[in-house]
Amino acid sequence: MLYQFRYLFFIFVFFCFTNSMALETDWSVGSESQVRLISPLTHNDNQSE
Repeated sequence: MLYQFRYLFFIFVFFCFTNSMALETDWSVGSESQVRLISPLTHNDNQSE
């Protein structure tokens, strides 16, 4: 029983550290990382729909 508890504990710790390492990714500051927001209300020639 103690062996199974120790095995589950190590697996739990491994997954916790794996998730924390996955969240530490670097973002590039290029055009790939920019987001364009599109409004549902568009203004063409100063006219609203």
